[in-house]
Amino acid sequence: MKTQISLIYGGRSTEHDCSVSMYRHFRVRREEILARFQLAKVIYIDISGEVTVLACRPGKFPKHEDVVSSGVKVPSDDLPKLLKMDNVFLFSLLQGQDGEDGRFQAISEFFDLKSSCGHILTNAVGNDKFLQHQIAVSVANDLTPVQTLMCRSRDPDPAESDLRPFIGRECVLKPNTGGGSFLTELVSSLTEEDVESFAGRAWPFCDHFLVQRRVAGRDVTCGVLHRHGRPKLLPVAVLETASNFFGYEEKWIKDVGYEVNFDALTDEVAERIRRITGQLVSRFDYHTCCRFDYMLGENGDIHFLEVNTGRGLTEASIYPKMLARGGLSLTDLLSASMENEGRNVERRKEFRQHVQSVRVASCKGHGELAA
Repeated sequence: MKTQISLIYGGRSTEHDCSVSMYRHFRVRREEILARFQLAKVIYIDISGEVTVLACRPGKFPKHEDVVSSGVKVPSDDLPKLLKMDNVFLFSLLQGQDGEDGRFQAISEFFDLKSSCGHILTNAVGNDKFLQHQIAVSVANDLTPVQTLMCRSRDPDPAESDLRPFIGRECVLKPNTGGGSFLTELVSSLTEEDVESFAGRAWPFCDHFLVQRRVAGRDVTCGVLHRHGRPKLLPVAVLETASNFFGYEEKWIKDVGYEVNFDALTDEVAERIRRITGQLVSRFDYHTCCRFDYMLGENGDIHFLEVNTGRGLTEASIYPKMLARGGLSLTDLLSASMENEGRNVERRKEFRQHVQSVRVASCKGHGELAA
C-alpha cells in the first residue's frame, strides 16, 4: 500500500503565484510521485486567505483549476482540525508570508500535525535577513560581512552618520522580510531621496528594509538535503545573469532570466562554499531542505546573503536542479521530509512526556494539580 501524502499551496503571500507554479510542477511530475505516494488531499489557499480542499481519488493528481472549481470551501479556522483528523503527512508548498515565516509552523507544532513545515524559530529567523546575516558571520570565520544598514519603513530617517558610508555608492535596497527578491533594487549612486522613496514602497509589505553596499562578484548558492539522519550538501552553483545582478526581474521574468552553472567554480572555491555551508547548517535548524546564498567577491571574499528555508520547487527553480545534479529527485525530497518528520513526531511526544513528569514531580506534595 502506498504512503498517503497531502499538499498545501497558494497562500496570502506576494509569492502566491510561485507557490501555484510549484504545485503545477509537481503535477507535471505526477507519474514519478504517484508511483511512490497516494495523494490524499490538496489544499489551496487563495490570495485572500480562503481555503479550498479537494479529496483526491486513488491515482489522481488534479489540475490547479480543478482544485479551485471542484474543491470544498473550508473556514480557515477549521483547517488545523481537518488536518489533525486526517493524520496524513502534509507537504507544504507555501512561500513567504504564512509559509516560511513561522506562522504555519506554529499552527503545525501546536496541533501536532505531521508536516514538512519545520520549526517556528528556524523559519522566523529565515524570514529576517538582517538577523540571518548576524548569525552567519558569527559562525563561519571565512565569511566577510556585507556592510548593511537596517531602516524602518514607516519612518526611515536614519542618522546622517549611519547613512554616510552608503551615499554616492552602488547599493542594494531590499525588504528585510519576504522572499523572491520582491522589491529588491540596485541603485548605482545612492541618495537620501532613494532611501525615502524605497521606504514608501516597502512600508505596505514590511516594517524594516536594508541598505547594503553592492559587492561586485558572482552569486553562488549551495543547497542542503537532510536525509537518513544527516545533512547532504548538494552541488554548488553559480547563478549567471546578463546584468550581473540576481534580482526580482532575473528570477521571475522569463525574457530576462538566469542560468544555473554547476561548472563555473574551481574545486577549491566550491569546497570553501561547501565548508561554510556545513558550518551554518547546524545553526539553522531546518526541517529537510534549504539553500544558502552567497556573493563571491572579485577579490575571492565570500559574503553571506541569505538562507532560504522555503526553497522554490518550480520547473525553473534552483533547488530541483541541485537535486538532479546530485542524483536525487522530488520523490527523494518527499521521502526524506516524511522520514525527518517521523523523528520530529517522536521528539515532540518525548518532550510532552518529560514536561508532564517534571510538572507532576514539582507539584507533588503541594495539593491537587491544576487542570
